[in-house]
Amino acid sequence: MAHVISTKMEKALTKTMYTILSQTTESNATLADDALLNLKQQIPGLDKVMAHFIQKKQQHLEEKAQQDAEETTAEEDYVRTMLAPTRSFIHEMEKHGADLDGDGHITQGEVDIYRQVQLLSTTNEKVDMLDTHLTNHMFGEYEVMAQIKTRQHCVECQGVVIAFYIAPEHMLKLCRDFPCLEEEMWKRSAVTAGT
Repeated sequence: MAHVISTKMEKALTKTMYTILSQTTESNATLADDALLNLKQQIPGLDKVMAHFIQKKQQHLEEKAQQDAEETTAEEDYVRTMLAPTRSFIHEMEKHGADLDGDGHITQGEVDIYRQVQLLSTTNEKVDMLDTHLTNHMFGEYEVMAQIKTRQHCVECQGVVIAFYIAPEHMLKLCRDFPCLEEEMWKRSAVTAGT
């Protein structure tokens, strides 16, 4: 004998079942899992009903994830379109060194880095981007090797930086003691001076 339930009753039952399922785990390690297991043992056929609702909930979650992904993609596309650099901005970025890999094309990653560097700048002047550096990098080689007392360029940092200061006199002494270091310092200086 088949029983027909109203849409309102079905929604209430579904909500209740989802509430029960939200409190249970796949490992069956919670009190809710124990309670549900006891109910299944006491009510014949409940395990089939629960299996139905578990499947239904999984389908609902997958559909919602797909819908959210589509909405996010549409929103991201809209934001990208609104924030896409204009031709004049691309020209400005090229002029100030934003094409970091030198391939003649400004990627979205390079746009993001350029914008961040400009936002972090302490002046209103445009910052020339010479290069990006990761860990264990050295700055100020040109000033040390040419024995210039004033700073010729500054470094903008994104993220946390731990910096160690080495006095120029000490660095020059190390260069005298280790000729390969001096050679490397002059190479780095030439790159800095050339840009």
